[in-house]
Amino acid sequence: MIKPSHLLLGLLTYLAMLVLTIPAQQAYRWLPHAGAGPALYGLEGTVWNGRANTAMVGLRDLGSLQWRVNPLWLPLGRLRVAWTLAGGDTTGQGVLQAGFGGRLQLPALELNLPMGTLQGWVPTLPVALGGTLQARLHDVALHDGHLQQVRGTLVWEQAAVEWTQPVALGALALELAPGPGDSIQGTLKDRGGPLQVQGTVSLLNSGVLQFVATVMPRTNASPDLVRALHMLGAPDAAGQYHLQWNGRVPMAGRGISARL
Repeated sequence: MIKPSHLLLGLLTYLAMLVLTIPAQQAYRWLPHAGAGPALYGLEGTVWNGRANTAMVGLRDLGSLQWRVNPLWLPLGRLRVAWTLAGGDTTGQGVLQAGFGGRLQLPALELNLPMGTLQGWVPTLPVALGGTLQARLHDVALHDGHLQQVRGTLVWEQAAVEWTQPVALGALALELAPGPGDSIQGTLKDRGGPLQVQGTVSLLNSGVLQFVATVMPRTNASPDLVRALHMLGAPDAAGQYHLQWNGRVPMAGRGISARL
């Protein structure tokens, strides 16, 4: 005699398989707010294994997006999706894992995107940013859309800022790891460019961001970089400029929000 629990499990598995084999184009039409997030065009395949020839955020083309659902996680009540983004200036790949209780995990995330694209999503900076952001993250955890944990490295390659003309900064790296009291701690260093940088970043659970750093031009720094540093104030006796900023990130919870 078939046990009711086994029958229920089989029914749920069948329903999950039925949903995942729906054509991706049809499923996308059913989304209540499909236009509110990334817009997908040229959909092919199924919810299980599909592709969008073009993924756009606003007017920015991110290239093609491919995804594949791992069926082995479905009986455990979890959704695990491997994805790849390619074909445009922005490239990336990773694994997305979701379960009950509003918890979202990214065990692995690799992303490369122009800083201009990133600035387009956060257009409040008074200067233009140049270069490329390389993200190599793992153990990323979000709950109800708010960042809870992250490990990994963010590298700003060919970093540059522009007031009246571009000023090259070299390459800057931020190492991220969980800190005390559910905070997220970051160590900021340069990678041997014209600007020497040492600093720390702390994102507290309350949403407060604390940034402390010292910067100093190296002997190969351009005159434009030296003049830009003078705008920060007077250096100390060692020639270092001290930077400090404390403030609340203008979003709810911890301050970084992401939703499916």
